[in-house]
Amino acid sequence: MTPAPLPFPTETESRGDAPRRPARAASSPRRVPRVARSHGKVRQSTVLEASVKLTVNLLLGTVAASTLARMLPHYRIQAAELVALEQATDYLSQENQALWQEFSRNFAPEQASNLMREQSGRQAPAQMPIVWVEPNY
Repeated sequence: MTPAPLPFPTETESRGDAPRRPARAASSPRRVPRVARSHGKVRQSTVLEASVKLTVNLLLGTVAASTLARMLPHYRIQAAELVALEQATDYLSQENQALWQEFSRNFAPEQASNLMREQSGRQAPAQMPIVWVEPNY
């Protein structure tokens, strides 16, 4: 940003013989003198920063490893329980299927006569039992 012109002429402007300095462009920033750092301090701060990062990362890695070590037995127990539950579920599913088949057979109207014959041991009057007898010679 260029400074605003003064409303009255300055001493150098009133003489007219002094050379004018070119106006500074608004986009060029002023240079600020750099503070010289010694190389030892730069190196020391870099080493300190790297040491802190390494320490924090080692601490995080140790915490993660110990957490995983404590979780592994729990995971194995849960996996064994899951296998046992899946086996029990399969067995009970098969037993349920067998019970449904027996239930359907017991209450099916077309099976009524067969069921009565099986459970009572009686036969229909039109049927005669066949008894095989061995001949005596």
